Amino acid sequence: MFVRRKSLAFNKSKLLRKLIELVILARGKGRLNTKIGHESVHRELLPLWKISICCLVISVLQFPTSVLAHGLVFLDFIGLDRVAKKSPSTLKHNEILSRATVFYTQDFGTIKVLAEFVANETKSHFGRVKIGWKPDQSNVIWTGRTHNPASYWRDQFHHGGWLQPSIIRPSIAEFEVPGGILPAHSTGIALEGGSSVSNTVGLAYNTSLGFTSKLNDDGLEVPSLFGNDRGIHNSSIAFRLSYRFEGIQGGNELGVLGTSNHITGNISSIKEVEQRVFGLFANWVFSDFKLTSELTQISNEVINSGLTTTTEKFVNAYVMADYSISHDWNIYSRWEDTINEDSSQYLLIFPSFVIKRNLVGVRYGINRSQVFKFEVSDNQLFSSEEYRQLAVQWSYVYP
Repeated sequence: MFVRRKSLAFNKSKLLRKLIELVILARGKGRLNTKIGHESVHRELLPLWKISICCLVISVLQFPTSVLAHGLVFLDFIGLDRVAKKSPSTLKHNEILSRATVFYTQDFGTIKVLAEFVANETKSHFGRVKIGWKPDQSNVIWTGRTHNPASYWRDQFHHGGWLQPSIIRPSIAEFEVPGGILPAHSTGIALEGGSSVSNTVGLAYNTSLGFTSKLNDDGLEVPSLFGNDRGIHNSSIAFRLSYRFEGIQGGNELGVLGTSNHITGNISSIKEVEQRVFGLFANWVFSDFKLTSELTQISNEVINSGLTTTTEKFVNAYVMADYSISHDWNIYSRWEDTINEDSSQYLLIFPSFVIKRNLVGVRYGINRSQVFKFEVSDNQLFSSEEYRQLAVQWSYVYP
């Protein structure tokens, strides 16, 4: 929702004082010192990602009050319980995950600014931070960190769990930090245009060109915003082209997508990967029933440390069905599968990639700001481990 900062109902100065006091407590008096030999170990009462959120909220509140602004804060709390189908198992039996996402966008005439900061226990980072120029009503040219457009799900729902219809996103649409197998971010330039900007019936297009992720022992690494050691490596060019049959986001839409990624590896087994991705997607609404699907082909030329090249190709697909029982209640189901992935050298870096999943769930809209979801799924990893998972999620958006 678009709001003018001067219309905020709460006492801004009082909130700022409380946030600053919280930051001071966390970074100063909140330290517990433990002596080990001659070294001092500092244990923070508040983790860094919580402090980052406080600082971002402070900065958001300081934007000028005379310009039209759009700011949102998303909070997600997820509980997971897993039961392995075979033992022994390396899986965590249960987990509690939390995530906060701060989204802000502002227009200065033809100039647009957008930032999205994701904070969690694993890694806090800017999911998107970019500046755009709008030459006309149908096109925006962006520079900065953007999402790779070659994914319908990822570009539709981004980071906030409040936005997406299920708790767990399709494995092919996962971001780098949680273990995604495809580069999800690009640092460079992007062009967004057509009906995706003008919100009209017709063609929508989105392209990007920039630096992309690196491979390390933990998987893909989000590309840095600034760096002078990239050279010609880790480059990405991507596109998504579709036809919208309705002038709204999330309506009836058919399209194609693709990306070409050059990924360098900082691991012993892989030196470089030339990756080509091509896919089709469809989103269609039949009154209270909605179908969302993607078919993605991934082709890799893997250059290993011995400078020999391995060529591989596999296909991933998912179909999600969502039925609205009433204004507040939805039930949904999703099928995911991957074929020809057995001999993939690239996927050896991602043993936790879910190659097969069958999922059913229910979503309840508590009110405009809160959503509760419950889902059960059967999953098979690339490592061949199989498990059943129960997941619950509470999501909140402000304002």
